[in-house]
Amino acid sequence: MELNKTPPPEEAGTPSPKTSVEASKNAMASRNLMKMRQKRITRLQVLNTVQYGGRKALGQYRRDGRSVAY
Repeated sequence: MELNKTPPPEEAGTPSPKTSVEASKNAMASRNLMKMRQKRITRLQVLNTVQYGGRKALGQYRRDGRSVAY
């Protein structure tokens, strides 16, 4: 019990904006990759990821299958 009183520095308080942004990006990337492995990407997925700025994580696919250069 006593050992766990102080959390490691990255968990203490609010993390710096950069690390939290990168962590969320990594989480989105891994989630999208898992989705893409399970099924072909759908138009709705593309719209959602573009809307939420996940273009890099997705590999920029359009619904016609060609990649988009951002």
